[in-house]
Amino acid sequence: MEFKVFPQSLRVNLGQLFIIPTPEFLIVQPNEANDSAINNTAKITADIYKTLCHTPITGIGHNFKFDLEQGEKLANHIFEHGKFISKTLSTSTGKDIGTLSQKKTEALKFEDEKYILNLTVESKDAAQSISFNFHYGVAQNLSNDEIISLINEYHNNYESAKIIVKDIIG
Repeated sequence: MEFKVFPQSLRVNLGQLFIIPTPEFLIVQPNEANDSAINNTAKITADIYKTLCHTPITGIGHNFKFDLEQGEKLANHIFEHGKFISKTLSTSTGKDIGTLSQKKTEALKFEDEKYILNLTVESKDAAQSISFNFHYGVAQNLSNDEIISLINEYHNNYESAKIIVKDIIG
């Protein structure tokens, strides 16, 4: 268990995952990217909900972040414009501008899915990352079984994110 005094935070290590309670959220986070840890994350989250089912839930988010390795590039060249501006400014000013930090987020809604996918691509210095937030807005009229069903989509969403990453890395 870790406890930070300022700002106050708590993180409990349960082996394959961390539980991080905050005043606004309860975060259940795997500390490994493997099927066992991913499945345990959904199971523990569902067990916590079953125990605390009287607690109002307004949303469920399944979040994943993939850091691109050196040499991997995005197929759609999202940051090409920023690199051009940096190079042009360096040439015209005679000074090294360095790499620009850029962040682009798109919210995607699919007709046959219950979530909104917030897809964020970020570039800072030489590092690039792709983050996924599968966000389920939870209406107050959902049953406990329906909420547990959404929680249990965690592994499916992780697999979907991995497929999308493979498709957009050129």
